[in-house]
Amino acid sequence: MTRREALLALSVAYALIAGGLAWWFGPPGLIAAGVVLIVCILLFFERVDDGETVAEPVPQQPARYSF
Repeated sequence: MTRREALLALSVAYALIAGGLAWWFGPPGLIAAGVVLIVCILLFFERVDDGETVAEPVPQQPARYSF
């Protein structure tokens, strides 16, 4: 899965969750979904500028089986 596909899937999942909360709880549910999105972006996403690399974004695991 590419980064673009992952972001698209995450966007669709968020839209479905936000829609469900808005349907279930009304406007407070939509506000809560927005607050959760903002908190997640601020706490869990790291901004990487062009030309800058993230050191070891996915840890390499040794192969369990060799064929």
